[in-house]
Amino acid sequence: PLREAPPSADSDDDARVDDSYAAWYSTELPRHLPASIDADEEDIATALERLEGEHYTLTQTHQVSLEEIRALTEERDALILERDNSSPG
Repeated sequence: PLREAPPSADSDDDARVDDSYAAWYSTELPRHLPASIDADEEDIATALERLEGEHYTLTQTHQVSLEEIRALTEERDALILERDNSSPG
């Protein structure tokens, strides 16, 4: 269960982490994703691997909110689904 942290002098730092995460999510993430749904499987696998690396790094280094983790997980799952649906056979 996620507990609400008590208000502290660190709340500005938390806001900065949220801002940098939002910036990453809106600018960096799209660069890692295939440009089109017809992207070949290797591109999807590479994007997926990079996304999972970012997911791991963020969850290990920041107290990323459950909502943000859920959003990344959904993005990852969508990539897996796209990869599986685009593989031949």
